[in-house]
Amino acid sequence: KANHQRIPPYLLTSSSRHSHYTYTQCAYERSLVRLHKLPSLWLHYASFVALYDPARSPTKLRRIYDRALVSLPASQHDRIWDDYLTWVTGILPG
Repeated sequence: KANHQRIPPYLLTSSSRHSHYTYTQCAYERSLVRLHKLPSLWLHYASFVALYDPARSPTKLRRIYDRALVSLPASQHDRIWDDYLTWVTGILPG
């Protein structure tokens, strides 16, 4: 099951959505400097990018999941793999 976080309404209705997206993405990156061992933070970040990335770049999301797997201990990989595989099977052509 995918981990979707609730995004504040002002991020969705603002005329400068792209700049809000960029600010939020930077906040996640700054958080991960110290909190890179929290799988829930990685999952929230991946969920945010999957839903709100203006470019809809699969490469960006793949890199987030890959970084999460490198940063987390192997005992926590299953939490990332569940979301990662759900996302990958959702973007593959049917």
